[in-house]
Amino acid sequence: DEGVTRKLLVEEYDNLYAISLHRAEKGVADNLVRLLAHPVQFSNTAKQMVQKKLATTPLDADQQAGVLTMLSSRICILTGGPGVGKTTTFKEVAAACKLLGKSILACAPTGKAAKRLAQVAGVPTSTMHKTLNLHSGDDEGADVDARDALASVKREFLRADAIFIDESSMNDIFLLRHLLHRIKSGTSQVFFGGDVDQLPSIGPGETFRDLIGSGAIPVVQLNTV
Repeated sequence: DEGVTRKLLVEEYDNLYAISLHRAEKGVADNLVRLLAHPVQFSNTAKQMVQKKLATTPLDADQQAGVLTMLSSRICILTGGPGVGKTTTFKEVAAACKLLGKSILACAPTGKAAKRLAQVAGVPTSTMHKTLNLHSGDDEGADVDARDALASVKREFLRADAIFIDESSMNDIFLLRHLLHRIKSGTSQVFFGGDVDQLPSIGPGETFRDLIGSGAIPVVQLNTV
């Protein structure tokens, strides 16, 4: 009936949302605003150290500029089609983070993607579910408020200066919300990598495409094969 429908749906801007999806989308947006409110301090000294290191790598000018953009951003997206050097660029961002004394946490939505990132980028990597201590079904929308209340008690903030998420096109809205909820303001930098035309999420939402299209987050677009 109408009373039940009102509890299951939310109307906003002439659109109807399932209440779990509305809460998840709002949670992602609120957490992005919270994290982006704290700019990164990337000193000239640090920049010069990284530039000197990049000069010894096989990265082209666009890729080197992309590394610098990522290191100067609180949240940044690295994207491009197959063969443009996304993983190699990720590797050099990780190397630069190590050079600057930053701790690194790297993850991907699947075990296969996580293993590949670990092999190519040279950093310890796990699945997002393992990183976030989620069990199967925890990232779904039902009872999302109860899970958030539980998370505030049992789950600690992720402890890393730089967080890498590869194959980000596979993240649905609930998993992205869980991830951002676990990042403490003003501490970690977050780097999303992926290709919007590859490996869509099984769950709801085109989160990677929406993050790129938001205009709120710096995007490093690689095009040269």
